[in-house]
Amino acid sequence: NKHQDISILFEDTILIVDKQGRILNHFKTSGAVHPIRCRIKNKVSFLIPNTNLMEVVDYDGKVLSTYSFSSDIKDMVLFNEKGKKHVAVLCEKMFFIINLDRKRTARKIQLSDTYKLIKLSDKSVIMNASESKILNLAGNKIDCAVPRGYRYKTAYRSQGAMHMIFAKDKVYV
Repeated sequence: NKHQDISILFEDTILIVDKQGRILNHFKTSGAVHPIRCRIKNKVSFLIPNTNLMEVVDYDGKVLSTYSFSSDIKDMVLFNEKGKKHVAVLCEKMFFIINLDRKRTARKIQLSDTYKLIKLSDKSVIMNASESKILNLAGNKIDCAVPRGYRYKTAYRSQGAMHMIFAKDKVYV
């Protein structure tokens, strides 16, 4: 594959480097969230997060579109919905689902708590800090009753479903 590259995230810059170590491109960033490499309309593109905006750029660094958000970007995940490329963008106060093919926001959900993104492509969810609420990419809310002393550890996919593992932390006396 001629387009094999990696991104290296620094405090204020992202470097796109090929497999021989040559720097292909660099972008300004907040250093908080990794970029996403994808194909949009059959062209290699990068989703470059920078504080409260995300730029979609082509392989040569030309900006194809820009999305701005009302609060800082915390995390992102790429997924397909109904055959179209989407990106879920978790911000401090909102959760956005953007249709990259149509260059439009498909959904946005106001958040009243602190959430983290659990990335599993189209099965990704966000979970609040107290691990009592989960929100999927369609915007459906699920209330969780996690037993006392148990904490979220990891998630995985099996037979088309997402499974979350919670475990009790060891207590040392």
